[in-house]
Amino acid sequence: MSKLKNCLFGTCGFDSTCAQVIYMLFRGFIGYGLFTHGKGKLPPSEEFVGMLGGKLGMAAPEAMAWMAGIGEGVCGVLIMIGLFTRPSAIWAGITLVVAAYAHVFGSLGGGFEVGEKALLYVFAIVLICALGGGKFSIDSAIFRKK
Repeated sequence: MSKLKNCLFGTCGFDSTCAQVIYMLFRGFIGYGLFTHGKGKLPPSEEFVGMLGGKLGMAAPEAMAWMAGIGEGVCGVLIMIGLFTRPSAIWAGITLVVAAYAHVFGSLGGGFEVGEKALLYVFAIVLICALGGGKFSIDSAIFRKK
């Protein structure tokens, strides 16, 4: 009975292999999702640059478009493989906060229903920033304390 109880209601520590594998899958899924959103933004299309400069009124819209594409596309791949995980997550997080704000409160409109996906990514990125690459990441292999 205690095995069943532990299986249903017990917890495993974050350093356990089970938790680390699940976290690696989570990090991989979030990174791949970011990559799929960002790959179409590199190089930035004139339409995307125009939307950033026109509808959103951003200064230097071409530079911002490149930053968004890198923040989602390149940083998504880095998060997925666990290389420079925290810096990549910070860059992607800033990009996603801007996107969420633009959809929920800004001139892109649509409210929460439209910005919900960006907000979910923001919270996932906050978790990745807090936890880093985890045990099964390139960061862990390169920077682990010996």
